[in-house]
Amino acid sequence: MGEEIFAAAVGSDEAEALSVVEPLDCSSCHLCNFLKTKNIFAQVHYIPVHLMPYYKDEGYKLDDYPKAEQYYSRCLSLPMYPTLTELEQEYVIEFVCSYYNG
Repeated sequence: MGEEIFAAAVGSDEAEALSVVEPLDCSSCHLCNFLKTKNIFAQVHYIPVHLMPYYKDEGYKLDDYPKAEQYYSRCLSLPMYPTLTELEQEYVIEFVCSYYNG
């Protein structure tokens, strides 16, 4: 699995608040949809600022920042919150691994 997915905590303070994965073999939609079938609700981690309505109205458009858009298309936040139990964490890990390992 190590070569197929990149997992990172963003910053030092956020390390306990975020569990971000960047699937390298497909878009985050595939993994996200798979996890939803297991009642695991991941979400898009990052929406490029230039794609937000205010900035679109200011003239920014798709393809203005391709690296930000690439990251956006692949980055996903896994469930992480103070009341998430160890058993629930293991459940998420099990299905992220099963997605990659078949």
